[in-house]
Amino acid sequence: MAETGKPSDVELHTTIVRSTRIGDLASFYARGLQLGEPQPTGPDHLGLPLANAYLGFDLVEVQPEPSGAVSLWFEVEDLEESFERFKQLGAGVRYPPTDKPWGARLASLYDPDGNVFGLTQRSSGEA
Repeated sequence: MAETGKPSDVELHTTIVRSTRIGDLASFYARGLQLGEPQPTGPDHLGLPLANAYLGFDLVEVQPEPSGAVSLWFEVEDLEESFERFKQLGAGVRYPPTDKPWGARLASLYDPDGNVFGLTQRSSGEA
């Protein structure tokens, strides 16, 4: 059993976003993150494979209210470029690219369904 407070080998595998308009929402994320076309796995699901996870979109009959309890965060190569691309795709700005006190550079936006998502600058690997 893993000790409390120590990293484990558990990884986030899949995130599912529920929407009445999965085609538009999946395309929004695919275009904003410069991914390939969303892939269907049936009439009520589209998905986007990421480097170490899967982002899926499930069709629902009634649009859920965004709760704000969970947000999606994506590590990108160029934070400013990605931020501007999402704005051009219609994302609302929660806060622009900002240097945080702990050293991260982050931006946060709202997708077309009102869900909060964020972008973080990929580390250059320099020490």
